[in-house]
Amino acid sequence: MIGRALGEGIRSATRRPGLVATLWAWNLALTLLAAVPFWAWVSTVSSVSPATDAFLDGLNIGLMTHLVAAEPNAFSMIATAVAILALTSLLSGAFLSGGILEIVTTEPDDRPLLHRFFGGAGRFFGRFVRLLAIAGLTLGVVMAIVAATVGAATRALARGGSEPRALFAAVILQVAVGLTIGFFVLALDYARVMTVLSGSRSMARTWWRALLFVVRRTPGVATIGLLAAIGVLGAMAIAAAFDIAYGARTWGVIVCAVVVHQAMVVVRTAVRVGQLSAQARYCRDSLPAPAPPAVDVPESAPPTVEPLAEPDAGSSSPLRE
Repeated sequence: MIGRALGEGIRSATRRPGLVATLWAWNLALTLLAAVPFWAWVSTVSSVSPATDAFLDGLNIGLMTHLVAAEPNAFSMIATAVAILALTSLLSGAFLSGGILEIVTTEPDDRPLLHRFFGGAGRFFGRFVRLLAIAGLTLGVVMAIVAATVGAATRALARGGSEPRALFAAVILQVAVGLTIGFFVLALDYARVMTVLSGSRSMARTWWRALLFVVRRTPGVATIGLLAAIGVLGAMAIAAAFDIAYGARTWGVIVCAVVVHQAMVVVRTAVRVGQLSAQARYCRDSLPAPAPPAVDVPESAPPTVEPLAEPDAGSSSPLRE
């Protein structure tokens, strides 16, 4: 079962270039909307400060902190921009997931790819936003419980004053929080898959079904999620290694860096397509097929027998003769 799901995911990731290109273009547009104002501000500040030449070797957190502290309103502007970007990313993810699932769960027809993609994205967007809100509320409650429970359990470990023990306690808390977030992210994916496969409009019920599915099918769910995470982290590591190995001091290196980064974005996008396709196949194979809708068949009326016409009084009947 898990093998068929992974095979389906690999085929979707490698044989749907149009879908991957559409997602790449969408993400590039969102990235430019966020990056252009930021780099315009950095360019304005760096034009009067020779110390900003350190940015040629990559992002310097210390120097960036100094620039933000030097500007009166820079911190509030960046915080607002980050909040808007995070909200946009969440809504964009809900929108794009509907389009991806529409493509990978239905058979091709005569409609163009973009028509099918944006049709599915628009049809499920409202339901996916409601799912996102329900998942966020549930995650907040569970995170508070997990943080309080694990914090209380590790408080005695960190109370001794030993720095290694305090660090170990912090690591335990971070691992617990990370596993909780990962669980809910996977549950949200499967809730979206179930919504598309069943056409349900009851998001609370679908969310509960998805939570139970992830708990009961933890090995298969974790395998698909872990392989997708490895693919995404591998692409990010390649891009980061290029940035570390080559400083952006010449136009040739800058162009190569842009090409490498965008190539890794395409890889991450293909991994996401493959992940959703594998999750849809795994969910379809694991859940019982829905019963076909009942069809009302009208009962056939009993045959009508017309009464025999009575003979006229003056006519002779063969029986009388």
